[in-house]
Parts: sequence; structure tokens; C-alpha cells
Amino acid sequence: MKNAKSLAGWLTCVFVMGWVDIAQAQSPCPSDSLPLNVSVTTDAWGYELYWELIDASAACGDGTALLWGGNPEVGCGDGVAGLPSEVYGNNTLYTSATICVSEEDSLVLIHRDSYGDGGSDFAIALGGSEAFGFDGSGTGNDWSFQPVIAVADLPCLAEPIFADTMTWVGSTEDASVSPNEPAPPALGCGTFGGWCEAGLENTVWLSWEVPQDGGVFEISTCNEQTTFDTQLALWRVTDCADFESYELVNANDDAGCGLGPYRSTLLTPCLEGGETMMLQIDGYYGEVGTVEVSVTTAAAEAWAVSAGVQNLSCSLLTSFDPNGLISVNSNVGVDAVDWMWAGPFGFTSDAASIGPLLPGDYTLEASFCGQTFSASYEVEEPAPLELEVSLSPDCALGSTTGVVDIEGGQGVTTATWTSGAFGTTGVEVSGLPGGLFEVDVVDENGCEASEIVWIESVGVPDVDLGPDQFGCAGDAFTLLAPMGAGLTYEWTTGASGALAVVQTETPGTLVVGVEVTDGAGCTGSDAVILTLDDCTTALEDLGQVFHLNAFPNPFVDDIQVDLPESHAGGTPQLRDLSGREVPCVWTVQGMSCRTHVEVPPGVYFLSIAPGLETIRLVKQ
Repeated sequence: MKNAKSLAGWLTCVFVMGWVDIAQAQSPCPSDSLPLNVSVTTDAWGYELYWELIDASAACGDGTALLWGGNPEVGCGDGVAGLPSEVYGNNTLYTSATICVSEEDSLVLIHRDSYGDGGSDFAIALGGSEAFGFDGSGTGNDWSFQPVIAVADLPCLAEPIFADTMTWVGSTEDASVSPNEPAPPALGCGTFGGWCEAGLENTVWLSWEVPQDGGVFEISTCNEQTTFDTQLALWRVTDCADFESYELVNANDDAGCGLGPYRSTLLTPCLEGGETMMLQIDGYYGEVGTVEVSVTTAAAEAWAVSAGVQNLSCSLLTSFDPNGLISVNSNVGVDAVDWMWAGPFGFTSDAASIGPLLPGDYTLEASFCGQTFSASYEVEEPAPLELEVSLSPDCALGSTTGVVDIEGGQGVTTATWTSGAFGTTGVEVSGLPGGLFEVDVVDENGCEASEIVWIESVGVPDVDLGPDQFGCAGDAFTLLAPMGAGLTYEWTTGASGALAVVQTETPGTLVVGVEVTDGAGCTGSDAVILTLDDCTTALEDLGQVFHLNAFPNPFVDDIQVDLPESHAGGTPQLRDLSGREVPCVWTVQGMSCRTHVEVPPGVYFLSIAPGLETIRLVKQ
């Protein structure tokens, strides 16, 4: 195997390409090879692990491993013992020695787990940067790879770019992402200091030394040979192999230019000469292609500031939540600028973007590299939510329809009607029962307002005064309307309660009615006809001195008749208005007769043997 020389003792994966002179100077390997080492993180059972890094033509356990580690008793499986090595501890990181590999090498990383539950993690570093990562699983894995690195694929192998000279042109199609490689935050397209999205797919790295005179520079992919949607970031780096030492200076995604809307451009802060910076280029959501990068001297006057104002979501009268916000976007990034804000109620701040804010006017004074900028912005407060609830009873359905008229607030609103276990939603609802309701309204910003309303129960009970009645003039009739809370009564007799007593005087007919109204204004009514007879005068007077006496009159079901002595033991006869005899069973006791008869209400005639008068009887 070419240039496979062990420098210590451990494993993982390798890549090769055209390297930078600085990387070669720092590498312990010849110019045609790369240093490789392996890092292993064990799980809670480190003694179950064994691994080897071998050439693709070799076999695990044949003694030719380039790097190895772990429990030799676990070995290669199938009874093949491992090479002598240290049994690993639990939940521990181990880093191997370093070997030199070339792009012509084909390597295999062997992993074995005696328990069969995997759990160990492997990382392979090439040229001082992590290039591959593997997750151990089951009883083991065999991972094959070739140590080939695309041009500028690793930060420590970054290609140089120079200001105000030729642009750098390269491809991202074969580029990869190093484990734990840093990325700018997702701040939104066109926002300096971040990208549209924070994922990394195919990154290339360039190394740039600031010219001795320093100053402000423009870095851009807005050039003719750029073919895809690019993302650009500028980093200040202490150690290219230590991602924790990377400090983001500025970034951009989609600044736009005449060559296309998806190119990226940014300005640097005022830089000191001689400082080495790192440029990172990726594609939007994995786009790849050719990128042309340029670095040119720029005037400090090219510094630009824009700001976006977010007004309060809700009126402070509706909900005291002063969440106004002013967001600043500067093409040199926010950390390179001195910011000073002043606002209402003594507000001051030296942050770039400010919030949460009360409503009012805010003044910005900013300075950068000898340049100044000033502007004023107003944070507004929306009108408060105001509710007006209208109720309409539906007497036919026995319920209420409710409508909420809403003023103020922002966007679409929803209304919730709640009373005990009952609830419904909508700015217009029907079928509301009676009771105490809370009406809650929320707009699309989450602003809330509520109102308590009382809804009257709707639906008068059936008003039924009963059948028409018959009686004698001078009788008193008692009529009863349905009773209930909140009901009012209006009788034709002038009575105003549920109970009406009608005192009659003269024979004839009398119509008595009532209208019942509930609290919602719904009404119901009924009426009865009272037929009144002169029950004190006989129908006929045959000149007899003997008279019948029947009582009670009016009667309900029982009648008693007192007979004169001349007709003692006689049997009375009862007939209806058509003259048909009503069957009765009379019980005679001396001068009295009794019967129980169930007949419809109306007028009936009572008579006895010829010679006595016929009298009217009224059945109630």
C-alpha cells in the first residue's frame, strides 16, 4: 500500500485532492499523501468492542491492520482473535495514532461487537479535520472507503483567494461536509449575518489573507461563472482543525445582483492587514455547481443599513404585552457597527436590533469605519378589540341567535360562546340556550377580548286554558295559564297573574283569553268560551205546585234530586240537547235520588213523571 506509514496507532477514513502549500507544511506526511487518524466513542459497555483499519486486500485478524483497538478477545468474530490492544473503558473517547494515506488507497474499517447491540461511534479525520463519521450497529460493520478529498473540501485544505486579483472558480459537486462543521444561523433570505437555511450539504473552503493596508472588502459569488443558488460566510479562525475556534464575521444568502437573484454578496468590517480569514461556500438546500468567488476592495461608504419594524400585536388596553420590535440589517454584519438607540420613557440601547418595545418613536445613531447613519422609526399600537353582542330570540326554535360585532384588532377573529358545559364558536351563532354567557374573541395575532352577557330563556310553555266551559249565570270560573320564571300575563279581564277568577252575572256567552310573554319577548295565547245559562228558572211551568230540586248545578259527575212527596220513589230522566236520554243508574232513598254519570260538558235536561217541570243542568 502506497505511503501507508504508521505515525501512532488508530483509525477511520481518508480523502485526497490538490492540497494547499500551508496544509503541506503543517502535515507530517509527504506531499502526495494525507494524515489520517480514527476517533472512537464507546457506549456503556466499552469492553464489547474491537476494530481494525485494513487495506481492502487484507482480512481482519491477519496481522496486517494499519490501525486497531479495543478488546482483542472480541476479535474479528468467527473465532478470529484480534491484535494485542487496550480494552476500552465505558463512555470514553479514544483517538488513534496517525498514518499517511493517498488517494489511491482503498480502505476498510472493521467493527465488531460481542453483545450484538452496537452503540460505538467512529470519526475519521483527514488532514486534521473530521471527514467521515460511522455509527456502529448490531454485531459489527465493514465500512469501505477511499481517502479522496475534493478541492477545498476541508478548512485545513482550503485553497487561497486574493483580493483585487483573479477570481476563484471551483465546483461544489464532489464536496462534502465535515462532522460538526459550523454553519451560519438561519436568519432568512437576504439577511446579513445568516443564511436562508442553516443546513450544510456540499461546502468548499477558501483561505484569504487581508492585504497589508486593511480596510473594507466586498466578497461575492455574483459573478458570471456562478451557476447555482449560493450561500456565503466569512469566518475568523484560530485553528482550522478546531471548529470551536471559528467566529462568524458575516454571511449572506440571496443579496441578489444583475446576474441573478440568488447570488450572495457581503461587506467585511474594517479589517487589519495581514489577518487570515476563511470563506465558506454552500448551496441552498443542497444545490451544487460551479461558483466564481471574488474579493475586491470596497469603500466604507458602501456600508448600508435597513430596518424592519414590527408593531405591537395587541393594544395595551386589550393585553399589556409591549412586543414591538425593530430589526436591523447591515451589509457589514451587526457586530462591526456601533449602534445607539433612543426612545420613549428614557429608552436607550446599544444593540443592533431592539425589542420588546412600547409604542412610540425610536431614533437610531450608528457608526462604521468613519461613516455615520441616522434614522427614526415608529412602533405603532393597534386599536383595541371592542365587542358588541346582539341577541335575537328565535321563538319558533325556542333558542337565541347571537352576533358579535368586532372593531379593532387585526386579521381574522374567532369568537367562542361558553355557558357552563355548553360551548360553540363563531361570530354569528344560533341555538343558544338561556343563561349567563362569556363571549371570548381572539384575532390572528392572539389578542383577546371578552364580554359577559345574559341570555333569556326562549320559549313560552304551551298556553292551554282547557276546553270551553258551561255554567250558570252568577257562577265564578277559575282559569289557570302556564307558570314559569320571567313570564308575564295579560288577560282580557284585566288580570295580570297566572290565575284569573271570572265572576259571571248574566246568561249568554263570554270569551276569556290570555297572552303570555317570556323574557325574550316571545308570546303564546289561548281563549275559552264560557256558556252561561239561567239556572234559576224552569223550562216549563205546568201549573203544578210541586217542583224538582237538583244540585249541584253546575255538576261534575254526581247529581242529587229532591222529589216532592207526590212523586216519592219516582225515577228522573236525563237528556242531552238533542233530546236523547242519557243512561243513568239512580239510587232512590225516600224523597231523594242520586246518580253518578260521566258525560261531556254542556247543557242537559232533567225531568220526572209528567206533571213536574223540566230543569236545566250544566255539566262542567
